[in-house]
This record gives sequence, structure tokens and C-alpha cells, in this order.
Amino acid sequence: MLKLRKLLLCNYLYIFLFLSILILSFIRIKYIKEKVDITNKKIFVIEEYHINDLSLNLTLSNKIKIKAKYYFKDEQEKRNFVKYYDLKDKIKIDYEVVELKKNNNKELFNYYKYLKNKNININILIHKISLVQKTKNPLYIIKNKIYRYIDSKKTSKYMKAFILGNNEIDKEYKKIYQKLGINHLFAISGMHISIFTMLFLKLFKLLKIDEDKRYILVSIILVFYMFLTSFSASITRAGVFFILLAINKIYYFYIKPINVLLLTVSLILFINPYFILDIGFIYSSLISFFLIVYSNYLEDLSYFKSLLFVSIISLIVSFPITIYLNFEINILSFIFNLFYVPFVSIIFFPLLLINLILPIDFLISFLIFIMEYISKLVINFSIFLTFKKIFIF
Repeated sequence: MLKLRKLLLCNYLYIFLFLSILILSFIRIKYIKEKVDITNKKIFVIEEYHINDLSLNLTLSNKIKIKAKYYFKDEQEKRNFVKYYDLKDKIKIDYEVVELKKNNNKELFNYYKYLKNKNININILIHKISLVQKTKNPLYIIKNKIYRYIDSKKTSKYMKAFILGNNEIDKEYKKIYQKLGINHLFAISGMHISIFTMLFLKLFKLLKIDEDKRYILVSIILVFYMFLTSFSASITRAGVFFILLAINKIYYFYIKPINVLLLTVSLILFINPYFILDIGFIYSSLISFFLIVYSNYLEDLSYFKSLLFVSIISLIVSFPITIYLNFEINILSFIFNLFYVPFVSIIFFPLLLINLILPIDFLISFLIFIMEYISKLVINFSIFLTFKKIFIF
């Protein structure tokens, strides 16, 4: 045990592990390809789906994952699908394979690259769909009930974005939040997981549960929460990071937080190398890295000063990613974050969690109205730096 503790305190171990896994991830993505063949396959399992007007976008599986699209004939068929179909249900489909064409115009969204980055090599158009068998997995039955419950809420779009990681907020406001430089608040990240875990730790403390047991219980809840959000990249990174920190604390390994982060990223990439291509994963990992580096400095600052410092660090670190995605940056975004970060973290997100138990839709609807109104107002005072699109590679 003593030798293990000494080994775990070696900084070079984590650097070596991280670099090795990073190289291995790129090798696995580039050279190790799955055999793709869906010949004569008619039965698939629904992994996830999103509805937009009368179109249905699905991710299906049958040993491999495929992307599928189906167009509802009318509103009634759409309502029937929402009513009777759930995640992990088995369906039978008639379809045609749609060739994934490479997009050589770098200024347009590259759907081919998007699917390849998720290790999806087949895209199909469904002509007919029918239910074969409802899922019998108890965890998915619970998950589907939670999804349906949130769907029934008037504020479901924001609840899905903040709680489930499914951003279905209206395109107009998505664009406004993006231009304000606060769209990171509308995707579940380390900040949301920190709030989530803090609330449960305080709750269990009030219930006078021992500290070690508090961390174990929160870790179990966090694993279920990651499952609820389909183990998306940024949520998985934040969740695994908390769990490893909890193990580090319970067993007194005294591993530095920066090394825990390197271990977290290494473990996740070892399981799924394609996360290295996920912008959310890259963004959250980089932000976490620099916040840990400057954590000692932040402890000596007041809340407002630390908030300003975090906003500036986040802006600087995310600068190349923002340019790569949007070709422009709002130089006042760190100022806007000074308002939106405390509003979201202290008021809005906790109330959305409470709304899962208590019916406070009316209050959240009012807050959404205020947030959207202010956002439309302040966007007119923004100052943008625009970059040429030749920076795309």
C-alpha cells in the first residue's frame, strides 16, 4: 500500500499516461476502423432521438451505431411516436442508405466530419417504422419516465438544456447567447456538475451523514446522472473528475488535483477515443486545467473578483475554439458573464432542479422571460472582433 501511495504521488506518471493515451487515441481513430455492414438488418434499437417540426432524427444501434432520418406524414403520426416510442425500444424499419458525401466547402457545416467524429459511418433514410418491443431495462424505464415528465413541463426546453444536455432552445436565442459569449452556460459542464454535487453534499450534511458516506452517495447519484444524460463528453469528464477527487479524499492519496484531471481525461479517452474530437470535452478540460493551475490565487480573492478572474481566464482559454467555430469573438463577453454566471449558478439552475420536484414552472417562465429580454437588449451593445474564415483547417 505504501508503494502504491508513493507511485500515485509521482507527477511524471500522470504526464506519461496522458501523453500515451492521447497518442493512442489518435491512432485508434485514424487506423482502427470498425467493419460496417447492415445488409439484411431490419431490427434496430433506439439510442436517442430528436424531433424538429415533422422530421425525426435518430441514432440507432445493432452492433454498430447508425444515424437515421424519418419524416412524419402529419402531426398525428408525430404525436403517436412521442406517445409510444422510448429509448432502447426495438423497432423495425424499411430504409435506404444515404451516401455520406465529403464536404469540401470549409465554410459550411461538415455533416460527414461530424458523424465520423462520433464513429458513425452509415446514414439512412427511413421510409417506414414500427414498434417491435418496448424496453424492459429498469434503468431505461426510469430514464424514459423522467424524459416524459420533463417534456410535460412548460419550461421543458430550458430544463432539457440544463438538466439533460439536450439543447432545444429556440434558434433565435441560441444565436443571441452564442454572440454574447455565454452559450457555455447552456450546455452541461463542470459548473453545473459542481452545483449539482454541492447541493447534494449540503443536503446529506444536514441529514448528518458521515463525510465519507456523503461522497460515496453523491458519486452514485452522479453516475446515474451521467447515464441520464447519455454519458455526453463534458458531463462524463466533470462526473469522473468528481468521483476520482472523492476517492482521493476518502483514501487520503493526496494526489494533486491537476494530476486527478490528467487521470480523468486519460481514463475517458481510453474508453472512448472519439471524445478527443468533441469540442465540449476539449473546452471543459482546458478550462478546468487552467482554473486548477490558478486555484491558489482564486482562494484569496473576493467572490466578485474571483468571478471576474474566472470569466477572463475562460475567455482567453476558449479564444481559439470560439474563433474556430464562430469566426468572431465578443470582447465584452467576460462582462456579460459577470451577470449571467451568478444568475445561472445561484438562481436559475438550482430552481430548474427544484422544478423536478415542486411545480414552480410559473417562476421559471418569468425568469426565462427576463433573461431573454435582457439578452436581446444587451446584444445591441456588444463589440465583436471578426476573423477571416481562412483559419479553418
